[in-house]
Amino acid sequence: MTTEISRIESKTEYGHVLSLNTGLALYAADLALQYQLSFADAIIYASARHSNVPLITADDHFQDLPEVIFFSKKAALIKT
Repeated sequence: MTTEISRIESKTEYGHVLSLNTGLALYAADLALQYQLSFADAIIYASARHSNVPLITADDHFQDLPEVIFFSKKAALIKT
């Protein structure tokens, strides 16, 4: 499990910061309505979609959304 965690952590070194501008906020609002997300979750999801990258998460709110790679917390705990 530690190898998998290290592999995932190493991917975070390639990230970049997006500014929350009006266009991204409006896109997030649309996604919040479409997928019943909180606005905070919608900003996260909109940022990934805007950047054309998959959202990698273990947060259940995103589990069945398009362009999401979901890792089950329960499955990870069972493997340790």
